[in-house]
Amino acid sequence: MALAFSVGRLILSVLLFAVALLAVAPVPVAMFWKPAVAAIEWGPALACLCGVLVFSAVVDTRLATAFAFSTSAAALFLSASIRASTASGEAANAYVAVFGSPPELIDPRPAPFAWTSVVAPPPAKAQITTHSFSTGAEPLSLDVYRYGEGIKPVVVAVHGGSWRSGDRHQLDSVYHYLAQRGWVVVSVDHTLAPQAQFPTQKTDVVAAVRWVQQHADKLGIDPRRVVLYGRSSGGHLALLAAYASDLPGIRGVVAWYPPTDLNWSWANPGSRLVIDTQSILFDLMDGPPDDDPSLYNQANVLEVVRPGAPSTLVIHGGRDELVSAEQSRRLDRRLGELGVRHLYVELPWATHGCDANLNGPSGQIGLWLIERFMATVAGEAPT
Repeated sequence: MALAFSVGRLILSVLLFAVALLAVAPVPVAMFWKPAVAAIEWGPALACLCGVLVFSAVVDTRLATAFAFSTSAAALFLSASIRASTASGEAANAYVAVFGSPPELIDPRPAPFAWTSVVAPPPAKAQITTHSFSTGAEPLSLDVYRYGEGIKPVVVAVHGGSWRSGDRHQLDSVYHYLAQRGWVVVSVDHTLAPQAQFPTQKTDVVAAVRWVQQHADKLGIDPRRVVLYGRSSGGHLALLAAYASDLPGIRGVVAWYPPTDLNWSWANPGSRLVIDTQSILFDLMDGPPDDDPSLYNQANVLEVVRPGAPSTLVIHGGRDELVSAEQSRRLDRRLGELGVRHLYVELPWATHGCDANLNGPSGQIGLWLIERFMATVAGEAPT
């Protein structure tokens, strides 16, 4: 029996070490992407599990090999949080350099990253109501997250999923958090590809924003204080809606790891073992760029943004294997050329989906920036 326990702990140590490697090594195939997110963003919790194995190995000298694997795994699991701790001050300074001193917040996070926040409790649940809106075809749904009374600014959020999957419920813990912090959050669905091609998805998002503003009294929101928010393909749609529509009252846009130049995406696809970029774009655009260059230009954030565009916050993982960080770097350069007030923060340790855990290294820094960005732009006089 004792031998069986020893062998079991050794096997578990080796498995944890294999998962921990994903915290620092590129994802080789698609099936390892989500484990990589877990290894990075839940690293401290997994390191604690390794600590139990380390203790077992200390008290049982037969487990020297398990000790080596589990200690190495713990170090790898903690590496992203250690890097985030170092980058915390840099993120705060970058924010102040662009937007000035952040506004006063109620019960603010003490720093962009804090070890004590790794075990922070989940946000209180907001009240959720579901509504329908239409773009002339099948009706679509949106969820309204609200906490407390009074007229509030509003966040309109767009889910990710490569334009062909996902829904408004995706990673909604951040919506509960923002609602608790004084925002009304509206998470919207859009028509998925290839059921319909672009620009249907952008049209859906714009229609959702218009519906929200038209029902401002019913929802208890200020239609002049709107921030758009999206992750991945939803970040692309949020940026397009902010930059390439005549929507009033858009005070800012937040995008996590967005594709911004679809021509570049087609010419520089990711590894097909991880993501089939060209297949995804074919479903969305109904062909390659050469078939309809003008349509691709309409879908390119870099093409449609103009001087005077809303303030922008972009966050991207430096090791993102699904949407290259070069997409956000290109947007950063373009916004700088146009004089659009913006902040681009690259998280070197992070991969795609790095906001999945609000208490993880990427989630903490992202929330710190997002909350202050939105309070800053929503508090400024409407233009």
